[in-house]
Amino acid sequence: MKTIRFLAALVLGLALCAGAAADIQYTLTESAPGTQISVSGTGEVYVPADTVTISLGVSYQAADVTGAQQEVNTRIAAVRQAILAQGIPEEDVSTGTISVYSVSSYAENREKIIGYNASSTLTIRSKQLDTAGSLIDAALAAGANILNDLSFSASDTTAAEEQALRLAVADARRQAEVLADASGLTLDRLMSLNAGSVYNYGSANTYAARSVSMEDASAGTYVQAAKICVSASVNAVYEAK
Repeated sequence: MKTIRFLAALVLGLALCAGAAADIQYTLTESAPGTQISVSGTGEVYVPADTVTISLGVSYQAADVTGAQQEVNTRIAAVRQAILAQGIPEEDVSTGTISVYSVSSYAENREKIIGYNASSTLTIRSKQLDTAGSLIDAALAAGANILNDLSFSASDTTAAEEQALRLAVADARRQAEVLADASGLTLDRLMSLNAGSVYNYGSANTYAARSVSMEDASAGTYVQAAKICVSASVNAVYEAK
C-alpha cells in the first residue's frame, strides 16, 4: 500500500471564523480495488445576534476588609437598580463574581498588608441589542468601574448548524474532486463520512468604548454588534479510480 500526502493552507474567517491559517492534510492511499482519498471539509454560516450579555461591576479598596465589602455592596446595589430602571427584567440580571483580597506593599523584603480590595460583578442579558450602550452608561453613572466583557449570541442556531454541515460536506467533496483530477483519477463513491465539531463563535469584532470628545462630553458608549459565526467540519473518505 502506498500513501501520498498533500499539504495545503486554508485561510478561514473568525477563529475558524477568527483569522488564523489552518494546515489541512489530504491523504491518497492506494488499495484494491481503487485509491482512497481522505479529506476534511469545513462550512461556515453567519447569523444575526439576538442577545447581548454584559459583565460589569464595582471594585473598591479600603483599609479594612469589612469597609471594602460594605462599600462594594452599597455600590453594586445602586448599579443593579440603575440597570433595572432601564427596563431589564430582574431574572436577566444575576451576580457574576464576588471577590475580596488583601493588598500588600513590600519594603525591605517584608510584606505588609495595606488594605483590602473587594469587587462584585453583574451579568446582564438583553434581547434589545441597541440598548447595550445605554445599559453600560447607566451602570457607569451609578458607580460601576469595571467593564469585563460584552458579547453577542444567537439563541437558535439549529438551521445554521445544518447549513454549515451541508457546506462542509460540499467542501470535502470539492477537495476530493480536485485531488482526484490532479492525480489523474476519477472520483467514485463515498466510503465514509464523519461529522466533526460544530461551533458557534461570538462576534470578535464587537466594540464597546467610552466615546467622549471635547465637542461632546456627553457622548455615550458605542456598541457595534457583529454576526455570529456557526462553523462545522466533516471528515470524508472517497474511492477514486
